Amino acid sequence: MRRHLLLLACLALAGIALWLSGVWLRGYHIAILTLAFLADYLTPEKYQAVTLDQAWHHWWQIGDGQRWNLYLHDSTLQHVTLAYAQFAGMVIILTGAFLFPWRTMKLRASTVHGSAHWANLKDARILLKDRGKKAAMQSQIPLGMYKGQQLVLKEKQIEEHVLIVGPSGKGKTAGIIAPGILSERGNRSLVIIDPKQELVRLTAGAVSQSMQIWLFAPTQPEHSHHYNPLTHISSMEEAEEFATCWVSNTGRSSDPFWDRNTELLITAVVLHLRDTEPNASFSRLADILTGSSFADIEALFEASPSVRAKKTAAAFLKNLKLNEKTAGGVMTDIAGRFFRLQNPKLAAVTATNDIDFNAMIEQPTAFYLSIPASAAERLQPLTACLLMQMFTAFVNRAEKEPQGQLPRGITCYLDEFANAGKIPQMAQKISMLRSTKVGLILAIQNYAQLDALYGSESKETILSNTTTHIVLPGTGQDEAEFYSRRIGTTTVIGQSMNKNAQQQSESWSQGQQEIGRRLIMPEEIRTMKKGEMLLLTDTIAPIKFRNIPYYQSQLIKRTNPQFQYPRVNEEHRTYEALTTPSENQQKEDSELAHEMLKESGAKQPSIILEREKCTYNRQTLSPD
Repeated sequence: MRRHLLLLACLALAGIALWLSGVWLRGYHIAILTLAFLADYLTPEKYQAVTLDQAWHHWWQIGDGQRWNLYLHDSTLQHVTLAYAQFAGMVIILTGAFLFPWRTMKLRASTVHGSAHWANLKDARILLKDRGKKAAMQSQIPLGMYKGQQLVLKEKQIEEHVLIVGPSGKGKTAGIIAPGILSERGNRSLVIIDPKQELVRLTAGAVSQSMQIWLFAPTQPEHSHHYNPLTHISSMEEAEEFATCWVSNTGRSSDPFWDRNTELLITAVVLHLRDTEPNASFSRLADILTGSSFADIEALFEASPSVRAKKTAAAFLKNLKLNEKTAGGVMTDIAGRFFRLQNPKLAAVTATNDIDFNAMIEQPTAFYLSIPASAAERLQPLTACLLMQMFTAFVNRAEKEPQGQLPRGITCYLDEFANAGKIPQMAQKISMLRSTKVGLILAIQNYAQLDALYGSESKETILSNTTTHIVLPGTGQDEAEFYSRRIGTTTVIGQSMNKNAQQQSESWSQGQQEIGRRLIMPEEIRTMKKGEMLLLTDTIAPIKFRNIPYYQSQLIKRTNPQFQYPRVNEEHRTYEALTTPSENQQKEDSELAHEMLKESGAKQPSIILEREKCTYNRQTLSPD
């Protein structure tokens, strides 16, 4: 429509120019002389004497000055030229007027029914990519293109939390998470949930150039750093929080009595181990809780030197001591909650602890949680405890800082967040983390996942504390309806056709009126084209942008560095960074291993475990 109107405007201007050239006689020299030629040629004597091409050649051969002189001294030629100019101008003007869509021309709408509108570049300036030194000073997550400009999420938006909503296979990982990780330059530490076990292969090589790499892979203990939840528990409150987390992720009972007694016993045993066996493995907790009878538990606490463990266990023992059958049921229930820790792989990765959350604040670190989707449900208690203890450590550290913020920002890429299990008091934690320089990027498939984990009230709190929402094509009906309402209503001009039935001959009339409609309807959100995404924040108008996956951008070049799993010293539990060693370093490592083998006299090296080297050249993620 705009192009149509622009074309008609150009025609009208051309007509006016011709009209003025005919009126003033001296405007647009060439146009006048051309019309003068026509006026001169079309006289009867000229028209019959010579052909048009001969007359035209003669006219332009006599020279500019002679033609103008001829024109100025021939009043008849001037009048005829004026008539032709006016006639040509009127024809163009009338043609434009005839083609102009007067009947469908819309009035400019007011805001009487609503003022929702799409963001312009001025509105979106806080999301446009920074350049030069300013860009190097902060993290920026590339999103795509909007009105010819590159759209990014900056640290301010990240620290106010981001929610990505969309079904599997629509570009959450390849379009947002992977580009964000590959764009990091060591300003912040990272926490990355890797549900497909591909982000570590794709990005670890590039990220390791600016930060140290940690990898927690419970299903691959030969490649994994170790994490023992007991090591991160020192107070009564932390023990209670751990017990609540474990019970929440191993199944709540319909009767709170069972859950409460289970939590009391877990808390008491954890406190006992922390006071009597500070280096106990996590499987030691499972051994006590799965291999002990009620009488064994009673004897354990009677002999325990831990005062706080005895006080906690006293309530549990008092509740169950008089009812042997109930006590047996509670012990059976607890055993079922910890039996999975008998798995040799889980026992191995939780035997000791290599993870210090405070170290992530002191030194840039990328912490990968490689939890495959096939094992996500089974590992939910362990994953949820890790995230809970990590968030608690960040909040506690921030409270000790003068400004209440961490010295180093942390970005948590929590892909398939719902598969990580239920984190106790997540609604409160997400609001506290906002002020500590910890930014959460939560990727979910739908709201029902949050509802099932945290309940309706906590779900609303989580949604309200994620300031930036990114909606992908194919999102569910409930989510599409929510965002359509949130964006709001705009005022548009509606067309109406009325038939006049009172007159003898049939007649129609056309009118316009202001009406309200949603700026974007739910079905328009669900059926967005592949690669389109919707971005909403609390401070600017909505943006529908074109996402650019990492493999269609310059970031593909950063996926080339080789990747090597860490080398572990099993005796001292030390790790090397996830980087590719030089040829000299590889030679030195080989010589060192040979010397140690020679000294030990063993046939197989038993101390240094050399991880397999995995080279990935331009890895490509799945469509998600």
